Amino acid sequence: MFRDDFSDGDDEGWTKTGAWDVIEGEYVQDSGLTNTHYFSTANISGADYSADARIRVADTYGTVQGVSLLVRFQDANNFYMCQLRIDKDALYIAKRVSGSWALLNSTPYITNTGVWHSLECKTEGDRIFACVNNGSHAACTEASDSSLGWGNISLNNYNTKSSFDDVSVESVNPLPCPYDIDTSGWEEGPTDIWVFAKDEAGNKAQGFYSFIIDNTPPRAENS
Repeated sequence: MFRDDFSDGDDEGWTKTGAWDVIEGEYVQDSGLTNTHYFSTANISGADYSADARIRVADTYGTVQGVSLLVRFQDANNFYMCQLRIDKDALYIAKRVSGSWALLNSTPYITNTGVWHSLECKTEGDRIFACVNNGSHAACTEASDSSLGWGNISLNNYNTKSSFDDVSVESVNPLPCPYDIDTSGWEEGPTDIWVFAKDEAGNKAQGFYSFIIDNTPPRAENS
């Protein structure tokens, strides 16, 4: 659905509050000690999707610090948040609805500065999933809430200097098993397709298949 690694040197397609800069292929926001949430929102919206980003915290300010991926982001007062809550050594799932905050779930996780952390935030129906790892440690948590049904993805920074990179969004479409494909509208003959799969743990696989489409029904004749 969407991907930006900022290798083009700009943040075209993002709507931002505060100062966000693309520096050497990373998307950097330095809030200073302002006690203000700064957002940069991608022009991609939906209901069920998985958002991923790599995040590195360079510095922190004050007593409350967090850096986040936001999903179903409608505006600055309505969104779900998957947050690296640095001062609490935790991974948070929270929501803000009509300006009011609520913590939905959390799990322990230490966000070391100067280290890249891969954060995933996924929505599927009324469920929100958050997972993070830094190559040696990982944590996941989930929550259920039906307050917000759709929205964009957004990056969020609060009282830190942080870099974001490799932001991606993929659609979440659970498939039945076995999965049948209606080929009635496809052109007959040899066909090649790629199939991509990703499970809830983030494991990915792909396969290439060749087959022949034949939608002509058999014809029987008496002789």
